[in-house]
Amino acid sequence: MCSHSPEGPGAKRRSFRRSAAYFFDGSTGTWTQTQKITASNGEAFDFFGLAVALVGNTALVGADGAGSDPFSNQGLTYAFTNSGGTWSETQQLAAGDGQSSDSFGASVAFDGNTALIGATGVNNFQGAAYVFDYSGGTFTQVKKLTASDGGEGDQFGWSAAYSNHTALVGAYQATVGKNVRQGAAYFFERTATPTPTPSPTPTPTVTPTPTVTPTPSVTPSVTPTPTPTGTPTPTPSVTPTPRPTPTPRSRPTPRPRPTPRD
Repeated sequence: MCSHSPEGPGAKRRSFRRSAAYFFDGSTGTWTQTQKITASNGEAFDFFGLAVALVGNTALVGADGAGSDPFSNQGLTYAFTNSGGTWSETQQLAAGDGQSSDSFGASVAFDGNTALIGATGVNNFQGAAYVFDYSGGTFTQVKKLTASDGGEGDQFGWSAAYSNHTALVGAYQATVGKNVRQGAAYFFERTATPTPTPSPTPTPTVTPTPTVTPTPSVTPSVTPTPTPTGTPTPTPSVTPTPRPTPTPRSRPTPRPRPTPRD
């Protein structure tokens, strides 16, 4: 959590009392508790507050022991939003394939657009992490992450971080080589979803030219049409002359003189 903004540190309950999370404000330089929050359907052993995340006016609180049965430990994560200085529960997040003892909500990460929630008990404590997109005030599950080499008891999802389309998930009980419970962490990169090309319209829209295009002839000419002259060509004679007309002289023929008489 950042300073000079409200915080919500978790309060892991170790008794039959309902657990809680607390907000603190340090904008004045002195940290002051501003609100205590609890789950609307909280029960004993829910462990509400085991993990928390806060960005702006949206907070997530993990309760890895929550479920329809007090001892199911399926887990839930609660979303809260701040309106007018008051935090209110707005959504309960659960794994789409959640089962008893999954411990969903053991870790929580949130960057304002995407949430990453760990569930360490999935598949005999091999563990998993769930990706939720946040849009329009609602969280929607989009992906389930598991370790490519995961095994029982690894508890993948014990810790989680998410930033700039990159997820980092810890599995602190993972076996590495011959080292039992050495632990490991896994990176996941989110690739962009390709945008499909829209279907073309049946008739393309044509941008009109400044001038009207003449209608082309049906049968093309053998030779290209010469560039037209500035003045129209006179009508040719029907029968051509045997020989070409001589070029007229620049000076006219002199007028003949009369022959003198004897």
